[in-house]
Amino acid sequence: MTKMIVGLQPDIVFTQWPVDVHPDHQVTGLLPLTTWVRSERKFHLYFYEVNTSSETMAFTPTDYVDISAVREHKKEAIFAHKTQNPVETYNDYFKPLEEFRGLAAGVKAAEAFIHFKAKVERANIIGI
Repeated sequence: MTKMIVGLQPDIVFTQWPVDVHPDHQVTGLLPLTTWVRSERKFHLYFYEVNTSSETMAFTPTDYVDISAVREHKKEAIFAHKTQNPVETYNDYFKPLEEFRGLAAGVKAAEAFIHFKAKVERANIIGI
């Protein structure tokens, strides 16, 4: 995976947030993170959430993208995944999450991301 990603020389990589109950989501997030570290952080790394509160955990966004204009396209794409129970999945998880993230971003619907950056300074906790 590292060779493939580094060989493509991306400017940005989007992947799933690895703090998740689903093992596939964990691996999907950790592989690009490992590549980012090994490549000496040569690309921007953004994590996205899947189902916050039911699968994705500890997700605190740094960035939001207004998806109001393309929301129906996203819904169509989700509904194309027939084996994933798309009606229930969209109505119970994605739609409320789009609206919740939209409230945080001040728009009708949004996607949230964590822009992962190296933190070089130490925490400011007293006694450490």
